[in-house]
Amino acid sequence: MARNASAALILAGIVAVLAISLASCGGSNAPAVGSTTSGRAPARGIAVTPATGHPTTTFSVRFTAPVSTRTEPGSRIGFAVALTEPAATSCIGTRSLGAPSAPKGDPVAVTLDPARLGGKWCMGIHRVRVIETESPVCHKGTMCPEFVRVVRTVGTATFRVT
Repeated sequence: MARNASAALILAGIVAVLAISLASCGGSNAPAVGSTTSGRAPARGIAVTPATGHPTTTFSVRFTAPVSTRTEPGSRIGFAVALTEPAATSCIGTRSLGAPSAPKGDPVAVTLDPARLGGKWCMGIHRVRVIETESPVCHKGTMCPEFVRVVRTVGTATFRVT
């Protein structure tokens, strides 16, 4: 059990580092929103509501799952929501959050509650990126590589805090 919790923490850290890297470089090797690769469904973009809020506003990120989340032999396909914040030390920083599992075509929602994220939103424009990820699934007692591969960017959006 402790091994599973430790692996989950490591995986969350890796996803956060990838999200920060993607957000800071402003791009990825992923195809553009709406394009298809290797038979995958086209991405449909994402929406954040409300579009404008205050430092304590709870925002909602919504998107349509372009593929089903699933576990295959050796890997898991899922989604993460990466947030890039305006720079400030007294606000919530850049974060990455896992998204719930969903079959292809179903709506997915992730709640961005600043109280649960440990603070308040900074004033300014916040960038949100939904990414499709692949991570390893290993059997208990076996060596397990620690990686998260960004398959593609599902979509991006912004919200403003005033």
